[in-house]
Amino acid sequence: MFFRKNDVHVPDTPETPPPVPPSMRMAHWVYTLSDNWFIREDVCLDDINFDYVLLSRYGVYAVYLQPFQGYVVAQNMHLKINGELQDHLIRLIRGRNAILEKRLKIKVTPVAMFDNSDIRGFDLGGVKVANPELLVNYLEALQVASVSVRQFSETNRILREFSMVTAPRSG
Repeated sequence: MFFRKNDVHVPDTPETPPPVPPSMRMAHWVYTLSDNWFIREDVCLDDINFDYVLLSRYGVYAVYLQPFQGYVVAQNMHLKINGELQDHLIRLIRGRNAILEKRLKIKVTPVAMFDNSDIRGFDLGGVKVANPELLVNYLEALQVASVSVRQFSETNRILREFSMVTAPRSG
């Protein structure tokens, strides 16, 4: 078979790349935080998995990744996602957060993280409601140290121990 000089074989390629899984998108945003932040991923405590625990001199934040996307409204102590009331998520996050605070012996600010979502409202009775970009901007703007060096070291040590333990497998 003969080919002319300008004939080029172009393989069939998809026009758009496959979507990136939400957990990878979220991880990208979390790891854009400055070096002031220690990031603990997949912390397991009492059979509860915490997606991320962020630690700095400015505070401790537990990030709870949410499987929902869309229009998120946090106001008047209620959470609505795409118009549907989802208050049970906030109660679940508060319960899990209380367990983490008890073990760490320090105030932990819970964050309900919604990827690819339009967020209206930010604070819902102590639970921050954010998308990755909003959270990173908020955390990087913090200026007042609320965790002593001693508390920071102790909390980091405990979190490191919990990070080394893997969640039990079911089956």
